[in-house]
Amino acid sequence: MTSLVNKVEKHYLLFSLGCNVSKDSALALVLKSFDERLIIHRQTELLETEAIDFPFPSDTFANMVFFAETTMTKEELETYFFMLETLCGRTEEQRQTRPQEIPMDLDIVLWDGELVKAKDLTRPYIQDAIKTFSLDLEAWGDFVNSL
Repeated sequence: MTSLVNKVEKHYLLFSLGCNVSKDSALALVLKSFDERLIIHRQTELLETEAIDFPFPSDTFANMVFFAETTMTKEELETYFFMLETLCGRTEEQRQTRPQEIPMDLDIVLWDGELVKAKDLTRPYIQDAIKTFSLDLEAWGDFVNSL
C-alpha cells in the first residue's frame, strides 16, 4: 500500500515592519512572536527614518525589512500580521482616534516574486534591503534556490 504524503507548499516573501510609537516594546513583541511558520532568511538592522508619504505630523519611524519563507497562504500570513499589529495596539479605535500613531505596520511587499505593494517597493530603506540581500527581482527563483 502506498502512503500519500501531503506536500507543503513553501512561499517566499519580502516584508517590512514599521512603527512610530512604543518602538522598543513593539519591535520586541513582534520579533519574539515570529514562529516556525515564518522562517527569516535575511533581515536588515533597525533603521530610523523620517515619515515617508505620511499625512500626519510624526515622530521618526523604526523600520526593518525581512526576506522570509512560510508555509502559510498569503491570506493566512496577512491575518497573522494583522493579529501582531493588533497585539501592538493598532486597532480600529486607535486608527480612528489617533491616526498619527502607528503602533505596528507589517506589509508584504513581494510574494513569490510578485509585487504586492508597489508604493512600498520605492521606499529607500526597502531598496537598500534588496541590494543588501543581493535579491535580484528578475531572478527571484534563482535567489530562492540559492538559500
